[in-house]
Amino acid sequence: MVRSTATFNVIQMPYKNLVSELPSNSTTVSLSVTWVMEVHTSVPGWVVALAVLAGLLLLALLIFIMYKLGFFKRVRPPQEDCTEKEQLQPEENGNTDA
Repeated sequence: MVRSTATFNVIQMPYKNLVSELPSNSTTVSLSVTWVMEVHTSVPGWVVALAVLAGLLLLALLIFIMYKLGFFKRVRPPQEDCTEKEQLQPEENGNTDA
């Protein structure tokens, strides 16, 4: 059994009250909890296999649509200076020491 009690006491009113006694109250609520054991039925294996296959098919369809729309094409920004290419290529005079 779960029991809860709520109480309030008003200590001051926001306006001039003609009543000499301020309101206060208390209440108690009780709740009985009854546990019911349910029999769990397992999900058949073919349902799990079908769900996995459907998920993979949906994923493949999304990837195919994104491929057809050009989502996976790499777009490189234009390079103004060739300093990176010059650093990666060996020097022409045969001297590889920097």
